Formats: sequence, C-alpha cells, structure tokens
Amino acid sequence: MSKIPITKIIATLGPASSSETVIRKMILAGMDVARFNFSHGDIGAHQRRLDIVRKINRKYRRGIKILQDLEGNRIRVGKLKDGKPIELKKRQKIWLVKEEIIGSLKELSIDYDGSFMDIKSGSSIFIDDGNIKLEAKKSFRNKILAEVAAGGFLKEHKG
Repeated sequence: MSKIPITKIIATLGPASSSETVIRKMILAGMDVARFNFSHGDIGAHQRRLDIVRKINRKYRRGIKILQDLEGNRIRVGKLKDGKPIELKKRQKIWLVKEEIIGSLKELSIDYDGSFMDIKSGSSIFIDDGNIKLEAKKSFRNKILAEVAAGGFLKEHKG
C-alpha cells in the first residue's frame, strides 16, 4: 500500500513569480499550494496570477490548492514629525499613546481601540510587519511605556 504524502509545499506568489513561465516551473517543481498574500499587491495582480495557476492546473491536471492570506486588523502608528522616518534604537524607551499627535523619538500615536490596560508588562508589540519589536514596560489607560527590543527605521502609518 503506498502512502499518501502528508507534507505540502506552499509557495507565495508575488511580483517575482507573476509570469506564466515562473508559475509553471513552480508547479512542475512540486508546489502543492499557491499562497496569495493580500497584505500586499492589488486585486488585479492577484487575479492575473490566479488565472495563470488555474490555466496550468487544468493543463497538467494538478490539484494545486489556493491559499488566500487575508490581512487582518492592523494597528498603525500615526504621523511623524515632518513626515520623516525615525530611528528607534535598542533599549530606547518610547511612549505609545492613543491621542493623535505628531510622533517623535519620545512618543508615538497608535490607532488602538482596545484598552491599554490589557497589555501586560513584558508583552511584545510588533511594528512595520514585525521588523521593529517593542516590549511593554508599563501600561496605563491611554498610554504604554515601551522599550525597543529590535530597532529600525520607522515610517508614518506603519502597522
């Protein structure tokens, strides 16, 4: 009795894998699932890639599955002084506040609707798709004191 493979190869399709040639090579190399990341790109580009996958799927009679990775709610930082990025450095302390302010190295506005009191000391807070990591130190009703655990350059409206 032959065993059915349990492991599946999931490949994300994006700008570098948009052509029919590249997608066909991915399928023939063993891709089982085509992942579409809806956090990036526009619906037209995703539709074109989906049409290509379906066409190749029919031609080669493969059972390629489609995975849609939908963007959920994203908490974003507000405006920054002069619209310029700021550099958050490791171990730097910064306040996160609910009120709309012009952000600086000392405090950032975030559009969080929940209670800051629910965020416990030691909790991780990720910004810019996880590129910047903060650690909550103290939580108050409308602000959080955080320490930068992994720094980087932060632009306006990053989530």
